[in-house]
Amino acid sequence: MTEYPLEIYQAPLDAIRSGTKKVEIRTNNSYEVIQYDKLMPGDRIAFQVISGPPVCGSKSAADE
Repeated sequence: MTEYPLEIYQAPLDAIRSGTKKVEIRTNNSYEVIQYDKLMPGDRIAFQVISGPPVCGSKSAADE
């Protein structure tokens, strides 16, 4: 079993914990060195909460 640290905003993490969010989509980037194709059943993801609002579901001034 391997543990992978991933950063996440508080609101999506709360949704995962409550069961209202079932999927967390990630793209490859320069600051998280995880080979997603190497994830195996039983591996663990350790979310690290980061500050800032999530982009999803937020209203912008252009929406009003």
